[in-house]
Amino acid sequence: MNKKRWLWLLMLMLVGSSLLAGEKQQGGLCSQPLSEQMVIDLFKKSTLKQLALEFGDAGLFVYDIEHFAVDQVLSRVEAYAKYPRPGQKSLSTMRVKAWVSRCHGTTIIRGNTWLADGSLVVPRYAAKDLVGKGLGWGDPNAPMRFIIYLDSRCPHCHRLISYAKKLVDAGKVFLDIRQVAYLEEIDEAITDTRLLETSLILEGVKKITDEEYLDLLSGFPNEAEIEMKGPAYDQAKTFLQSNTKTARDMLHIITVPAVFIQERGHNNHYRQMGYWEINRIFQ
Repeated sequence: MNKKRWLWLLMLMLVGSSLLAGEKQQGGLCSQPLSEQMVIDLFKKSTLKQLALEFGDAGLFVYDIEHFAVDQVLSRVEAYAKYPRPGQKSLSTMRVKAWVSRCHGTTIIRGNTWLADGSLVVPRYAAKDLVGKGLGWGDPNAPMRFIIYLDSRCPHCHRLISYAKKLVDAGKVFLDIRQVAYLEEIDEAITDTRLLETSLILEGVKKITDEEYLDLLSGFPNEAEIEMKGPAYDQAKTFLQSNTKTARDMLHIITVPAVFIQERGHNNHYRQMGYWEINRIFQ
C-alpha cells in the first residue's frame, strides 16, 4: 500500500475517532448523552440504510440487538440482520456490529460512517475534478450515471461490462468507461486491446466502433499491431497516463474495477461504490 493511501486511511481513522469519542464541551464530556434506547434506534436506522445500500431494501430487518456501553460517550451495538443477497431467493443472515457515539449519534458500521440525521459520510468528487478521458456508453439522460475505471486485462472488469450491457440497452444507466494501466505498463496497455484510446492510433487503418470496443472489453484482449510512435500514439498514451494518475493519486484506487456513482442529491458529485452495492445494481 503506497504512502498516500496510508495517509488517507489514517485521516479517516482520525476523523472517525473524533466523531465517535465526542468533543469536550463545557461542563464535561457529553453533558446530555443519548440514552440506551436512542443508541439502539440510531443503530437500527443506520444498519438498515447500510444494508439497503449494499443489498437493496427488500425484506431487510434487524433483530436480537445488544447494547454494550464502552464508556460515557461510546457504545458498541451488535445484532443479527436478514438481507437479500443478489441472485438468491431466500434471505441471508449476518452478524452486524457497529460503534455509536452517545454525544453525536454518529454510527460506524461496515466501514461506513452515518450521521445522526441519516446522511452518509464519504469522500465525494465533482465531475470536473475527475481528470481523464473515457468512452461514454448509454443514454446521457439515463437515471443513473457512473464513472468506471478498469484495466482491459482484468477479468472482473470484463464481467462488469457484460452485466452493464442489459442496463445500458434498457436506458437505465450511462457509463463513462476509463481505461487505466494497473496490470501492465502504459505501452502494454495501449497494445493490449483496441480501446477507445487505441482507436486513435488505428484511425485511417481501421476505425473501431464503440460496439466493437465494448465487445472486446467483455471478451478477451486483442493484441493489435500498432505503430508505437507519432501524434496519435502520444495522445493515446497521454489519456492512459491521465486516467491512471487520477485513479491512483487522487482517488487512491488500489484495485479495478472501481465504480463511482453520481449522487444527484449532492450537487452531482460522485462517490465510490462498495463491492456489494456494485454487485446489486449491475446484476
